[in-house]
Amino acid sequence: MKFDNRKNTYQIWLGKLLTTSIATVLVITISFTDFFKTPVLGIDKSWYFIALVILYSGLSIFSILRKPHYVFFSDSGDKIILRFYPTRIFNRKKSSIEIPKQSFFSWEVKPFLLGTCEMLYVYGKFKSRVAKYPGISLSSVSSGDREKLKAILKSYVKKNSR
Repeated sequence: MKFDNRKNTYQIWLGKLLTTSIATVLVITISFTDFFKTPVLGIDKSWYFIALVILYSGLSIFSILRKPHYVFFSDSGDKIILRFYPTRIFNRKKSSIEIPKQSFFSWEVKPFLLGTCEMLYVYGKFKSRVAKYPGISLSSVSSGDREKLKAILKSYVKKNSR
């Protein structure tokens, strides 16, 4: 089986673009229109700026804390392949995990961000040791694909424990 979350990744990037664009338009509107020269609803222009900065910063921090990753998974052939990278704008680090199916040892999912997101960890057996690979955030993977991934990884653990 193969899947990736390219569509969800594009939606995340589009959401970031829209959020930044709307914040920019609001800053320009608040700064350069006559509407905000006098207090609106009894609130001074500077309080609108503060509220906008807090809202935009909160959305940005929440997006960073979710750690969304582009994830590609394939188990065709004799290897389990996981390719992933963070969806940050200035990201250059792309990672790939390729584990031969007979060397796949285990996997686990750990919740983070108050249990709203999941981090996937996979383990491979090499020589006499077990290697733990870096975590992959599943926050941007659809719930259907997440369940399929867990079912497939569970089947390989059962095959390798026999």
